[in-house]
Amino acid sequence: MFLQINVPVIVSFRAFQSLNYVVEACQRRGADMLERIAVIFQNIFDTVKVLEPIRSIKFNLIQKNTLHEVKTNIDHVFYSNDTFS
Repeated sequence: MFLQINVPVIVSFRAFQSLNYVVEACQRRGADMLERIAVIFQNIFDTVKVLEPIRSIKFNLIQKNTLHEVKTNIDHVFYSNDTFS
């Protein structure tokens, strides 16, 4: 009789442990997805920051001076404080 009383407690504890592992895995996956979304938004903001000042962009035809403007803006936005440039 003593063993019969304790068996459901052990089974329910193991079920709780396995449920806890599932919850932790979902939390890790959710955190990974949020980090990926944040990186995507940061890339969009960086792209807009670089391309916004350039008025001569025609996306079907990138001219040499437009490409030079893009490179200059990248240097200005991301590397303006570097002493090595």
